[in-house]
Amino acid sequence: MQEGRRPYTGSNKRQKWEYQCHDCGQWFPEKMIELDHQDGCGSLRGWDDVAEFLKRLLCEVDGYRKRCRDCHQSKTNTERSGLRD
Repeated sequence: MQEGRRPYTGSNKRQKWEYQCHDCGQWFPEKMIELDHQDGCGSLRGWDDVAEFLKRLLCEVDGYRKRCRDCHQSKTNTERSGLRD
């Protein structure tokens, strides 16, 4: 997942890399980037959901997207509102 990563050139000597948000395109330090499943894991409403949930949770590397906290939260809220409808 080297795509969307570049060397950091700012004043913080401890920060080596910065990462680009998949949605907004802005660059952030690692601590402000979250890995998000491209396809949601679904919900756990009962024991019958566990196997499919784990299968989606443990996806390949290309199943993730780097998102800043705000974009990740926005996507999560959108997905959750769709589940409630």
